[in-house]
Amino acid sequence: MLKCKICGDRYAKQFGQCAKCTAKIGKKKKKNCTGSGCGKTIVKKITKSAIRKGVMETVCPGCGITVEFSVDL
Repeated sequence: MLKCKICGDRYAKQFGQCAKCTAKIGKKKKKNCTGSGCGKTIVKKITKSAIRKGVMETVCPGCGITVEFSVDL
């Protein structure tokens, strides 16, 4: 059994990462802005570093507040 370089789970094949991480990387996640009166939909791609941290952060182009996305495996 090998250890995934991204999430730390154990897996059987020799690709450097498990199937869960491979499926998540590059997918887009949507969230509506929570700013007062903004409500814009923000789309962000999931990256390897976001999976390691468990959270993605981006700035809303409409109102300028920081929006957090949770990355669940």
